[in-house]
Parts: sequence; C-alpha cells; structure tokens
Amino acid sequence: MHTEASLSHQARSLEEKTQGVPCSRLPREADRREVISWERLSTGLETRYNLFMALAIAMRVLEVMFFVGLAGSAVVILISFVEDGKELFGKDEPPESRG
Repeated sequence: MHTEASLSHQARSLEEKTQGVPCSRLPREADRREVISWERLSTGLETRYNLFMALAIAMRVLEVMFFVGLAGSAVVILISFVEDGKELFGKDEPPESRG
C-alpha cells in the first residue's frame, strides 16, 4: 500500500502554495542559492570598492600633505642658509658694551 502523496498531488499542492505559478517556473533550490550568493558577493564587492576608493583618496591627501611639507622644509633650509651666510661672511660688528 502506498502511503505518500503522489508526485502530481505534491506538484498541485506546491502550485497552490505558490499562488498558481507552475513548478517549472519556480527557481530551483540550487538557483536560489546561486542568486543569494551573487547578491552577497555583489554587496561585498561594492563595500570593498568603496573601501578601496576611500583609501585611494586618503593616499592622495597624504601625498599632497607630504609634498607641501617637503616644500616648506626646503624654504626653511634656504632661509637658514642665507642667514648663516650673512652671519659668517658679513662685517664683524663691534661687541656690545654692557653698561
């Protein structure tokens, strides 16, 4: 004696649960898993892309700050060089009297 429902009965009950959409048009479980994994993957890629873009922008900002600091240091070195040259090669001034 057969106790389980027949395949056609199972298919009809499944169509009733899916509001009349034929079973052949429903995504298989493997397809659903594939869709879910692609959704997760694309969300991860977008997040990773945004992270890499933020890092790229931060690197550009740090690069600009580095070269501005380098130029500022060069200006300070030139000013110090000129002042030291004046002091070394300039006329000797008489010592100030304390009094």
